[in-house]
Amino acid sequence: MAEDLSCIHKVYDISREITEENDLDTDPEKIQIIVGEIDLSNSEKLEFLDKVEFRYENKILSASQAAYNDEEKKVEAIGSVSYQDPDILVFGEVAEINTDQEEINFRNSGFQLKEGTARANAQNIKISSNQNIILSDADFTTCPAGDDDWNINARSINLDVEEGFGDARNITFRFKGIPILYSPYFNFPISNKRKSGILIPNFAERGRTGTDISIPYYFNLAENYDLTTESRYMSKRGLQLNNEFRYLTNIGEGKLNLEYLARDKILKKDRKFITFSHKSNLWSNWFIAADIANISDDMYFEDLSNNQISASQTHLKRNILINYKSKNLFFSTKFQNYQTINSYILDSYKPYDYKPQIKLGGQWRKSFFSLKTANELVNFVKEGTPLGWRFNSNQEIGITLRKKGVYFNPRIELDHTNYDLKNTSNKKHSRTIPISSFDMGINLSRSLKGAKYYQTLEPRLLMTYIPYIDQTNFPIFDTIIPDYSLVQLFNRRQYLGIDRIANTRQISFGATTRIIESSSGEEKVTATLGQTKYLEDQKVGLIEESPNKKGSSDLVGQLSFNLDDSWKVNLGYSKGSDHKKNERIEANFQYLLKDDSLIQISYRSRQELLEQGDIIAILPINSQWKFIGLYSHSFLEKQTLDQFVGLEYESCCWRTRLVGRRYISGRNSEFDSSISIQFQLKGITNNGSSSLGALNRGILGVRNYLERF
Repeated sequence: MAEDLSCIHKVYDISREITEENDLDTDPEKIQIIVGEIDLSNSEKLEFLDKVEFRYENKILSASQAAYNDEEKKVEAIGSVSYQDPDILVFGEVAEINTDQEEINFRNSGFQLKEGTARANAQNIKISSNQNIILSDADFTTCPAGDDDWNINARSINLDVEEGFGDARNITFRFKGIPILYSPYFNFPISNKRKSGILIPNFAERGRTGTDISIPYYFNLAENYDLTTESRYMSKRGLQLNNEFRYLTNIGEGKLNLEYLARDKILKKDRKFITFSHKSNLWSNWFIAADIANISDDMYFEDLSNNQISASQTHLKRNILINYKSKNLFFSTKFQNYQTINSYILDSYKPYDYKPQIKLGGQWRKSFFSLKTANELVNFVKEGTPLGWRFNSNQEIGITLRKKGVYFNPRIELDHTNYDLKNTSNKKHSRTIPISSFDMGINLSRSLKGAKYYQTLEPRLLMTYIPYIDQTNFPIFDTIIPDYSLVQLFNRRQYLGIDRIANTRQISFGATTRIIESSSGEEKVTATLGQTKYLEDQKVGLIEESPNKKGSSDLVGQLSFNLDDSWKVNLGYSKGSDHKKNERIEANFQYLLKDDSLIQISYRSRQELLEQGDIIAILPINSQWKFIGLYSHSFLEKQTLDQFVGLEYESCCWRTRLVGRRYISGRNSEFDSSISIQFQLKGITNNGSSSLGALNRGILGVRNYLERF
């Protein structure tokens, strides 16, 4: 309150009762009084009867009656007293306003924050002009009224509403009325603002680590950088310290992670893992990025991680990139290498380092003509042979003609490559290959069901010709065979990379049809079928690969149904040339309801290499209990890959999770098991993630759903 309270006798209006806000004096320096009756008979005080309301700026104090003592500069409000501003609501039977000290004291009162669910009852509540609230002999909770599952009883609680935090002294934490914890001091958030403090601890029992307890602590160092440090105790391994530092500046952002285990109890050595990532815009059109990682030993992830994705890593990539991009030009330079963390990988199969890789490209369009240039210079480095420099230059001229849903796109490319090698008898290689193609397609559409839906038909044809040039003695630095898919169907080149350009005379043709809801633009049904036909024998191939033969063909198909918000079906099939064993099948059936129920069955196979299936279920038992389960099985290896079973209970103000899991965590198909439990008080520890996050392991269709938790 401001000192204008001392002048309330100057601003009240007794000529009429003010009932609408628009009737009030809008001068922010005045106290507005809405009153039913005023008693002026007492010379020592001014009495307001039959309901009274004081308004000052955006603050309102109301009561059944009040009295103002001009000598003491105090207002005493009695009967159903309430105070509210944009942030808080305080209520009680009696309140005293001290206009000199600019504070309000409530007795036998309660309060509630308007943002969030924090509320409290207290013997006394004092509100000061700087928006500080002090509660004496208070019970604090974020549970709704009448459902006090947990509460904090404190001798005193100080709430800083503007900053969004509170601290309590001499507290007793009670859950379901049972005292659980005592502490002389406790600091906690009362809003969504960041605040230093303990995050949700995690308790687990794992085969590789034993009893596993993690306690994270968050440091809100500044608005643009923070630090999360976690103490992790593992009975079989020892104490591990994990740190994540994040920063954001005007020109960039980054993150530094450091995990350190001093003297592993089993291996008798220190173990660590560090990553650093940064990206920023230097100047107009210039960008820099860095990703650096290092690990102490090959078994780190298998021994210490708690998820299958980390345990299956074989390499850590490190690179520094600088690039420039404008409307027509692109330039980049990159240094890149890898740390191999699988001792079973032979040197010959390890990836090459780039020291450096330099790219320069550009594209220009004028009317229906287009010109593209792409140039690359790379120094490949690795222990063994061969290694050295590779230069590649590709120049392309194209024409694009479009009219009434029909397009034609003929292109001519000239691709030139030079090698300057070391540690090999053939040090110099050169290759120049012309590439020609003709791409055409049609986009047709028609209305369905009175224009509620419309259907498209999109046939496409691509003809490609690449002459044969012997590349038998060329090295293979970074070229691979991509999986045959819809993307590869209309790709002019068979390989990803420059070291091999296969000769071909081929025709790729296919068609896509879509049924689309007119009002939302959502695709309800999508179907694609395509094929590539080879018209001559291919003579260029990678090591241990059989090139395509004349008359052979690749086939690909995909079908998706999204008929309503509940059912989703995705089917995919692809098969390479007849003599290649690379048939691929993918199927995903998903049933999702508005109550967050989910049942999903997934199947994927690759001929003689992989055949796996997954079943995932997220089923609410009732409004508070939820079951989460995952089962993943390899039919080819005849073993279970991952099992996950969890129960989650969630009320308005707290949540707990119990999770059991058994999964392959080692490269030798070794299993690890874990049981973990988490407990979260909503509004006090809001940084936890649902146990559903453990299911987020790349299964088709599940990732986006789980990220909502």
